[in-house]
Amino acid sequence: MRQIPLGAKGSFSLLVQPEHLADRFKDATLPPVLATPVMIMVMENAALNAIRAYLDPGESAVGTAVNCAISRRRRLDAWSPGTPR
Repeated sequence: MRQIPLGAKGSFSLLVQPEHLADRFKDATLPPVLATPVMIMVMENAALNAIRAYLDPGESAVGTAVNCAISRRRRLDAWSPGTPR
């Protein structure tokens, strides 16, 4: 793997579908908003896309820690962008 510069950027977007919602993913009593595990998947994919150009053939990466805050709800048919920082 080549050195990854500070500030490397990547993104990943997901069109929220019924199977991504908390009320289907976890419990029917929850509101129909993006499930937290799906939000983390978007974040991890964005982070991988940020470093993909620096990986050697056959290499990949996995997350070791996640620190997140939910700042707004994502409802059905809304785009959920992910941008690592």
